[in-house]
Order: sequence, then structure tokens, then C-alpha cells
Amino acid sequence: MRSEIKSLTGLRGIAACWVMIGHYFGRFPGNAMVHTVVSHMYVAVDLFMILSGFVLAMTYEDRFSPAITAREYVRFVQARVARLFPLYALVTAICLLMMEFGVGLNMCDLSLPGIAANFLMVQAWWWPDDSLTGTGWSLSIEWGANLLLPVFVLLLLRASNNRAAIVAAGALLCLVWLSLSQGQVGEDLPLTGAIDWYYVPNSLIRCGTEFALGMYCWRLRSRAVWTRSLGRTKPLLAVFAGVLVITALPSLDVMFVILSCCLVIGLSFEQSWLARCLGSAVPRWLGLISFSIYLLHLPLLPLKGLLIELVAGVRPVDSYEVETVFQGVVCMALVLGLSTLSFYYFEKPMQRRLRRLFTSSDAIGKPMVEGQIVPAR
Repeated sequence: MRSEIKSLTGLRGIAACWVMIGHYFGRFPGNAMVHTVVSHMYVAVDLFMILSGFVLAMTYEDRFSPAITAREYVRFVQARVARLFPLYALVTAICLLMMEFGVGLNMCDLSLPGIAANFLMVQAWWWPDDSLTGTGWSLSIEWGANLLLPVFVLLLLRASNNRAAIVAAGALLCLVWLSLSQGQVGEDLPLTGAIDWYYVPNSLIRCGTEFALGMYCWRLRSRAVWTRSLGRTKPLLAVFAGVLVITALPSLDVMFVILSCCLVIGLSFEQSWLARCLGSAVPRWLGLISFSIYLLHLPLLPLKGLLIELVAGVRPVDSYEVETVFQGVVCMALVLGLSTLSFYYFEKPMQRRLRRLFTSSDAIGKPMVEGQIVPAR
């Protein structure tokens, strides 16, 4: 299996941009359906978790075979630390500094334990609203799921077909039950079937079940012959169309998760023109810088407000929001530029340095490569 599936890299890039567009333009009125799609960007987190489980299962199933040894697990954790922590730690430090000057994203717990939890990426395991970076809560939960990868491997990849199917069905039913019993968009609103949860414990269940479903998708993709039909043009287009329709229907978020699983499986075969389109230059570029997009776009907002105040002498009405469409477009361009610089001049060099620091090539053979679609999210 190749280390990168370009169509999934492109899909991740589009999802990261969707999150950014939602945060920047979700407050503006307009066409009702367009507004719903834009503000429905939170389901991109669910797509990120499915992709994360799928890609890590693809990358590490053979590495954890025939046994999950302590040595292989340490290598895995080292690779994940090298992939996730450099940029995350830098942005967290910047957000902490911003808070000290009164322009932070969140009024977080600035005690030593609170700061340490943020830098260790464990803050969302018990207080998800205290993420200095804004989007860090989902990364924190993803990091927890990564640390539990051997458990997921045993339950979903090593188990018999029936047992793995029962585990995956249980995860899906858990998500369905929560969406029906507690699903809502925002606080104090009627139940809608939406899964916009970022508070413990619902956020842990939401992301953990989707990570498990992503891993099971890889099992199906690599073992079940029938899944190849999902990679053909007509079925893949039907699934993709279904995903697009459901983005306008927040009450069907669980259906979005199911169709996203099918979409990821289908695109991974890279058989159709849709897969080639998503794997083309622009979507793939967005996918490569998606981690930076996800981390940088919210911290830019208070900095934008501070810059306007310094340059124009006008204090923005809301420094934590985009006030005009023009501001939003400018901010998006800045984020894309900064994310490109970040990826090529910080993320990649730091990953290489950390890998060299963690282990020498003669100790592990060829350096571990996880591909470009390891989650941003």
C-alpha cells in the first residue's frame, strides 16, 4: 500500500477549508441552504476522525503484526509525536502569549496544571472548553485515540469478522443513541439529531466511535471484495452526492458519518475521475497544509483585530469574529499563505529532526512514514 492516497489527502484539505469557512463566514446571513452548509462545518471533525482511524489502520496493521510489541508501540508513539506536536506546541505557546496580553481565544485555566494539560494535548480528556488553540479539543481527543491504537487493533483488525463487526456496530449504535437522546446544535436548543459535541463525555464518545469506524473501514477495504464496487464512478458519485445533500441537513449527522465511511473507502481505490480530481494539485496542496489551516485559522482572528486597532486606530466591534466578507477573504488568504510556509519550513523540518532524535535509522531500518493524510484534525 502506498504511504499516501492523494484523493484522501485532497479530501482532508477540503474539509479543513470547510472548517475555516464556517468559522469565518458562518455568522453572515444569506441563502438559507448555503448558510446551513457553511455553519454545518463541525462535521468535518467527524470526517477527520474517520480518516485518522483509516490511515493509521492502513499504516500500522502490518507493523503491529503478528504481535503488538512494546518496541513497535514506542516507535508508533514517537512517529505520532513527531507528526502532531511541533506545530501544535508552537501555536499553543503563541495562544498562551496572546492570552497574557489580553487577546487570547479562550479564557482558559492558566494554572500550571491547565497549561501543562494544553501543551501535553490532554486537556480535552476532562475539560475540553479549555483549549488554548480553539480547535485543540479535537486534536486532544485524537491523541488519546492514537495512544489506544493497540486496543483498537485487537478489537477491529485482529478479531474475527463477526467480532469486529459487532464492535463496529456497537460503536455506530452508540453514536446513533447519543444523537437521538442528546443531539443538538448549540446550547439550550431542542434535540435535532446533530452531533456537535465538544464537551466531555459526549465529545470523547463522538470522536472515539468515529476513529473506530475509520479503522473498521480499512478492515473492510482490505478484506472484503465487495468494497471495490464503492471505488467505481457511479457508486462513488452517488455516495458523494449523498454527503453533499446531508451537509444541508444537520438532523442527519449520523448518516453523514456512515456515508463518509463509504466515501473514504471508495476514494481509497483511486479508480474514478472523482478520486483523481480530489488528488489533483490544488486539493492535494490543501491537504498537505490542512493541519496548519486547522490550527492557525482561529488564532489569526484576535491578531487581526489587534492589527486593525494598531494600524487604523479603530477598535473592532468583535475581535474574535470576521466583521465583513472582505475581511474573511483576506484572513483566508493569510491562513493559506502562513500554512504553506508552516508546512514546508516548520512542520516537515521539525518532523525530520524529531525522528532523528527519537531513533537512528540503523535501529529501526527505514524511517517510519505515515503519509500526508495523517489527521489534522
